[in-house]
Amino acid sequence: MMQKTRIYTVFTSSGLQRENLIYKKYHPEQKILSNEEILQKIKEKYPGVEFLGSTVPENSVYAIGNIVNMKKDIDGILYFGSPPEELVSLDVPIIAVHLLWGRWQHSFYFYRNKKVLSHCIPIIPDRSERVFNSRFEKVADDIRLIQAISKMKGLRVLVVTDKPILGEYEPTYEQYKDEGWEEYQRRYISNLSELGVSLIVRPQSEMVERMKTADDAKAEEIARKWISEAAGIKGMNEIEIKKSAKLYLAMKEMMQVYKADAITTEGYTIFQYYKDGPIPSQGMPSSHFLTEGVVATSETLIDSLITQQFGLWITGSPGFSGDFIIDPDNN
Repeated sequence: MMQKTRIYTVFTSSGLQRENLIYKKYHPEQKILSNEEILQKIKEKYPGVEFLGSTVPENSVYAIGNIVNMKKDIDGILYFGSPPEELVSLDVPIIAVHLLWGRWQHSFYFYRNKKVLSHCIPIIPDRSERVFNSRFEKVADDIRLIQAISKMKGLRVLVVTDKPILGEYEPTYEQYKDEGWEEYQRRYISNLSELGVSLIVRPQSEMVERMKTADDAKAEEIARKWISEAAGIKGMNEIEIKKSAKLYLAMKEMMQVYKADAITTEGYTIFQYYKDGPIPSQGMPSSHFLTEGVVATSETLIDSLITQQFGLWITGSPGFSGDFIIDPDNN
């Protein structure tokens, strides 16, 4: 899953545009950024990204041929210039950078409804260093998005449910009423596959059996940790907390066995009315996973899991699982 993100880089010009060459005559002291310097500033922000291609201006026909041949092996395109329609139509994320004073560029709305994000970097740096650096930060933010998408390739999600594959709580009737449950599920899984995500479905009984045989001493240690770090305990006791700690160990063991990167289980009424007796609350195990940088959602909410996974990779910070009533009028 954690393969290196690969972005194909294309420069279509170098230095000042022809009609701007006179600028150097009257401002010989002014630095003109080279392609190498521009790319290096971006590389410094993302050492984990492999930038393919060259800083030498590349003919668009040649670039298109290279990218088409490498489409399966690249995660995005960094195009310094106006990407041609042949690239835009490839359905690969593109960051289009207008090198001001070096190239003409299409208007901002040219890429509306396309997988293209556009930016402007002047090859004559802004007088304000803060403003100039912020331009590179914006490009870096978009590279972070491409990284997050690329990390989805190979993501393995463990889904613990007796109602395969999407579980009890999703989708709702409003989601599948037009096409039916089976078609919705088929299309949903197909969409995940396009992202590179695979679902590993296991029955609740396996989790329950692993929970029963979980190490008591380890569960006790985890329960003590939860209690000591809590602001307080209300409506709960140590016995139930230890049961949830054993559930956490069972979930973690299953993730290791099935080489999963994220996990979602059923919860609430499904746990409460489980055929062999109530399953302990998964709220604390899920929250504990999040502190470890592992996305874990309840109610087999795969939509929420995928969203949280993107959020983790984009921000570097895990989300939080819980049901909260937000009442701004009385807060």
